[in-house]
Amino acid sequence: MQKRHGRCLAIQIGAGELRVARFRPGAEGPELSASACVPLPEGAVRDGELLRPEPVAEALRGLLARGAFRGVRRTVFCLSGTRIRGETVSVPPVGKRRLGKLLYANLDLYFPASPADSALVWEREAPEGPELRLRLWAAPRALPAGWLRLAADCGLHPAALDYGCNCLSLAARRDPACPDGALLLYVGREQLLLCCRQNGRTLLQRVLPRRALDADALDEPGMLLDYCASLLTGEARFKLWYSADTEEGCALAQALALRCGLSPHPLRCGVETGWELCLGAALTERDFGQALRGSRTRVWLPPTLGAAALLVAALLCLAAPGPETAGLKALRQETERAEALLPALRPEAEAAQSARAEQAAEHEALERVAADLEAIAGALHLRSGALEGALEELRAALPEDCDLCYLGMSEAQLYVQLACPDKAGAAGLLTRLRALERTELLAVSDLSQGPERTVPNFPDAADSAWSESFAETQRRLFEDGRVFFTAQLELREEAGVPS
Repeated sequence: MQKRHGRCLAIQIGAGELRVARFRPGAEGPELSASACVPLPEGAVRDGELLRPEPVAEALRGLLARGAFRGVRRTVFCLSGTRIRGETVSVPPVGKRRLGKLLYANLDLYFPASPADSALVWEREAPEGPELRLRLWAAPRALPAGWLRLAADCGLHPAALDYGCNCLSLAARRDPACPDGALLLYVGREQLLLCCRQNGRTLLQRVLPRRALDADALDEPGMLLDYCASLLTGEARFKLWYSADTEEGCALAQALALRCGLSPHPLRCGVETGWELCLGAALTERDFGQALRGSRTRVWLPPTLGAAALLVAALLCLAAPGPETAGLKALRQETERAEALLPALRPEAEAAQSARAEQAAEHEALERVAADLEAIAGALHLRSGALEGALEELRAALPEDCDLCYLGMSEAQLYVQLACPDKAGAAGLLTRLRALERTELLAVSDLSQGPERTVPNFPDAADSAWSESFAETQRRLFEDGRVFFTAQLELREEAGVPS
């Protein structure tokens, strides 16, 4: 997110709940400013795939309408599922254009998956060497495609999509006690995320289905933890850093660690337990949805563009020389049907384009409002700090025999009623007020002696709420013959107060 400037939402969708976290840029990276989660109906999401997008979209719109998330549309999704695979592979050194074709052509060597149904994402681990060493991920196209559709339906702008294991690895870097080489475990409500990294490289990542807390359920993750520990060197191979959504998940993580002879350590990465994956998604600098966005199976194309593409392809085929075959006749018939549909589809396309323009305008307006609110909040913070400093300076300037009877504020001006033992003390106090650095003395009024005036004559004083202790101070001071006056002080702009 640090390379994707500004505020950002991180969204994590599981089988039973939807989580949304808002992050803002901080001195040490993204900081969590708001978070919320709502339950999802059973069967809406399974193993990271959106099976029933309507209730998920309805729940997400409800969260986005809340004040903490309103106006923020830049989003990072956190994907996780057992069908997302990651491996480290070595390939011959080829150019960027040929690399993708090479990986898809040899996909069956790395994963039990079909190139037509899988989206590949990769990053280079070793910058130099006789071979290219890559970290390769494969995921069914339906997983990121469903999430991108959800973003479009809810008016979101997905800045990136990241995988759960990678999110866990990124979040662990925020824990100062977690070493570079570490075994990481995240226990979710439906999945176990295992990650093993060392020397800045991810050695192994796996997502396993979550089962009940019993002895048999620990066999598969226990074997995987043993294998991960064998890949590490040093003291890191004897420790397990874990996080979980629930107390039962923490118990499962500790049981796994003890079964494998590891010392369990909770992950402390600067956010409350259960939001580590959202933090990792906010920290990502790569987009796992780029492979799908760049492919010809782009999911957010409207149907009108698909019909137009079919028409163009048909016309190109008709223009090619050669005898007219039965297949060409069928293609011509399909072309005629597409041409007949175009007049009916054109108003829909225009309406969709108009809706997109309106949505973009609304988004820009919301962004401007959000920017104004942030500016106002910043101004209020500055004013609060300057006011606090001015009041502290005023308190230090008051002699011991003088009392502050009343204090009010209008815009960037302070109105104070002061009581002095005599006229000489009042004159000396005025000299001190003129020498203040954070305020400027504009006027002096309501000079009186004794209890003639009970309420100072400045804006809104008669309507102000007086506390019991303040009223008692007034009665005590007005009983003797003290000299009262009202001073009007203006906060200086150089003290940090906006005009």
